[in-house]
Amino acid sequence: MNEETGSCEMYADAVMRSVMGLKEELSPKDCYAYWYNRISEGYYNYVEQAVEQTARTGRMVQIEYTWNHPKRGAVTVRCAAVRRPAHGKKICLEGYHRIISDLEIPDFLPNNRLSEQFEYNEKKQAIYFHTKRRLIAGDAIREQGFPDCWIREQIVHPHFAAEFKGIFKNVQEKEDERGKEMLFLTKKGNYEWFKLKAAHLSHKQQDAGTIAVIMEPADHERAMELEYMKKSDFYEALLSDTVAHAEVDVESGHIMKATGVWETYGIESREERADFDKVVQKQVSLVVYPEDEEEYRSHLNLRYMKEMYKKGVPTMELCFRRYVGAQLYWMKLVLHVFQDWYTENMYALLYLKNIDAEKKRELAQENAATRDPLTNVYNRTAFETEVKRFMNGDEPDAKGALIILDLDDFKQVNDRFGHLKGDETLKFLAEILKSTFRSHDAIGRLGGDEFLVFVKGTIDRSILDKRMGELLAKVGRLGKIPLSCSAGIRLVGEKDFDYNEDLRKADVALYASKKLGKNCYSYYEEQT
Repeated sequence: MNEETGSCEMYADAVMRSVMGLKEELSPKDCYAYWYNRISEGYYNYVEQAVEQTARTGRMVQIEYTWNHPKRGAVTVRCAAVRRPAHGKKICLEGYHRIISDLEIPDFLPNNRLSEQFEYNEKKQAIYFHTKRRLIAGDAIREQGFPDCWIREQIVHPHFAAEFKGIFKNVQEKEDERGKEMLFLTKKGNYEWFKLKAAHLSHKQQDAGTIAVIMEPADHERAMELEYMKKSDFYEALLSDTVAHAEVDVESGHIMKATGVWETYGIESREERADFDKVVQKQVSLVVYPEDEEEYRSHLNLRYMKEMYKKGVPTMELCFRRYVGAQLYWMKLVLHVFQDWYTENMYALLYLKNIDAEKKRELAQENAATRDPLTNVYNRTAFETEVKRFMNGDEPDAKGALIILDLDDFKQVNDRFGHLKGDETLKFLAEILKSTFRSHDAIGRLGGDEFLVFVKGTIDRSILDKRMGELLAKVGRLGKIPLSCSAGIRLVGEKDFDYNEDLRKADVALYASKKLGKNCYSYYEEQT
């Protein structure tokens, strides 16, 4: 370095030229320009200060910075120099320039705290890691489209996405970031707390758009504190008979933990980078009883969880049937959604409880109170309750068809074949009614051989006639005993609905069918 002119020259031997990717020997001035101009933006001031310190103190100085190799692109280099005796007005520094990007750095101590270090160039929207990534998910040393690429891939937790993006916007105008606690996706596949620090290498124009970033894992005590705040609100509710438990990060969809029959959900989430919705929806048809699938899907999803919290409903319970192996069990799902007061991130904690014995007792009691013990259709009282519930409910302009029917000359069946055969015949008739009408229509037994059917909603007369024809035909083919039935139909509407009066009118129509010779059906409306 010439103190008078400020010009610089670099003399490189064959090894140095090879390290710098030089194929031919350059003049000392050109060699210096070649080296200097390839220093990455953001490091010029840092390098210049190191050179000035070496020249001033005479002591050896070692630095690390990013340098643009002609073939390998951005690489991390280590440069060490010491001052040698001067030659006139020239200052002489001697040292080496070595690429260290590929160096493996073993952990000498088992509890050594690692960190991630990279530099960010806002003009290029790019980051470059000084060493291999050891903590944060991903393997790329260089990444373009930063910070959006980390947000898109959810390496930074979605809750912190806006704040994270803000750190890397207009960096030349910002103060250094001294330590922001955030959640980042690790190589283990889960989110962990890191403290992010960012600093300008200098405020020179050529360095202004580049910052150095250090990401350090949060202290163990701090991480434990944050986890405790998240869980303490919920675990007091967990009982010993829980068969599964899961912790879900609602904003990212990440399954943080899953145990019991849900254990595979957590594994799939980590290995396939699949969120909660994808994992659960994939499993529903395999393990949930078909009749309960729709309700299960509508409740067990991230959107529903967010709506719960928005409406101020922290906890939801859902009973459904689930297979465990080949066995079907009644389960109770408890879903608890809350917001971490420190980070304002939303979490869901779920547990699954085996309520099979309890639920079956409940259903048995309910069945005994509402079902006819012989035919297992509604008893008289339960049938009336169901019809009134439908007609007086939320259904606008509710309509339906009330049908009363009985077996023609059923007394002769009991007299000729005995009451056991008569009971068997009534059971067969109940099954015929179930197969003829829809599953959501109501079927009941009035008493003896008299049965009731309520067809819910508006129904085309021709369709009802077709079903009644099928009913009469099926009864005629019931078995070796010659059988037939007669029926009366009353079409009901919300405006003038009166259960007892409408039942009486259906009975009038039944009487008309008997007068017509039996084995037929009649409408009350045609009798007036």
